[in-house]
Amino acid sequence: MATLPYLALAKRIVVLSCLIAATYQDIKTREVDDLIWITMICLTTPLVLFELFTYSKSVLVTYIISTLLTAVLSFLLAYFGLMGGADAKAYICLSIAELPEPTVIDRTFPGISIFINSVILSALTSLLIFAKNVKLMYTSSLTFPQETNILKKLILLFTSTMINIKELERNPHKYFVLNTANNKIDINIRLARQNTSEIIPLLKKRNVKRVWVTPALPFILFILLGYMFYMLLGNIVFILFK
Repeated sequence: MATLPYLALAKRIVVLSCLIAATYQDIKTREVDDLIWITMICLTTPLVLFELFTYSKSVLVTYIISTLLTAVLSFLLAYFGLMGGADAKAYICLSIAELPEPTVIDRTFPGISIFINSVILSALTSLLIFAKNVKLMYTSSLTFPQETNILKKLILLFTSTMINIKELERNPHKYFVLNTANNKIDINIRLARQNTSEIIPLLKKRNVKRVWVTPALPFILFILLGYMFYMLLGNIVFILFK
């Protein structure tokens, strides 16, 4: 497919700038201003339209399919609480900004490839969480409630950790609390926001000093990394199984 290097470069500078700004906000507050996504769409859409007029109709058809697939996937995951609203908006914006390359299999649906990249990269954080938990176990700082079965313990070791309740009070937006009021562990895969201001007093009332939490990862960071990986190398899955 013919390329328009200056348009592509300008577009990628805009996308990267917006993703970096969104990542900064996500790390600081776990919230992203919609103005970032509006800016990305407004600045990249004219460039995309110019590119589409230059390429063949087959690219337009693939582009529409790619954008719709990414939008539907993002909407469903966000609707069922498996993805944050800002993450869904990021994927949709990227699918709009990035044109497909129908002759290259892992670049036919850019939004999907970027999604796969970011999910795989974020999964690597499980290894870091596990390493931290092993260290805590070594120092006897990691404990499980008596009713916790082996399967739940394994899941917790790779997805969650224990922190001091004072750390939770300082940075409530950085964690999803797994301890219930009676100090059991409740694993929940939904990303619904918690009312931590109500949970902490209940735990403190029971004299709980350390709590199990799942880190609320700044997922926009992994979307940024997934996009950069896509730009440089393509889809991680295709690279691994090539």
